[in-house]
Amino acid sequence: MKVLAICGSPRKGNTETMLKEVLRGARDAGAETELVLLREKKINYCTGCEKCKDGDCIFDDDMNEILEKMMKADLIVIGSPNYFSNVPGILKSMIDRTDPLYHQGEKLKGKKAAAVFVGEVETETLKRAVIDFIESCQMELVKSMKAKAGSPDEISKNREKMEECYAFGQEIVKDINKTGK
Repeated sequence: MKVLAICGSPRKGNTETMLKEVLRGARDAGAETELVLLREKKINYCTGCEKCKDGDCIFDDDMNEILEKMMKADLIVIGSPNYFSNVPGILKSMIDRTDPLYHQGEKLKGKKAAAVFVGEVETETLKRAVIDFIESCQMELVKSMKAKAGSPDEISKNREKMEECYAFGQEIVKDINKTGK
């Protein structure tokens, strides 16, 4: 099983920490894992030109590589911090740029997905944005988790939350392997 985690945070901090621990748990459960840090990628904004309906996106940037990784993954874990009750801009750009996979035959349909949310203030709007993306692509949300944190290193100092992240990674892989779904 291939597990791809996508970190939507524009900085190194809690979201990345949580995803790394989730992936460690997934690896220990037998999965092959990979982490994509969107902050290290060049992703142009979607212009809404709709050229992707008939072919590839007009932009030749790092999103092409991310789309390929998403296609090959059995499980996609989206990690997002809370930015004004929503996803950060870099994650929204990635979400918008998945349009080619949607327009060309719903290529993410049936894939398993999980979500990790973190922020000083919990919001349903953030959670809804990520889950709406997952549902729009007709992926199946198998599990989500949230954490409350203010400073960028708070989660790494919270042993209980780190253990929860590790267990989360193990559980999603074991559950999918057991049920075949």
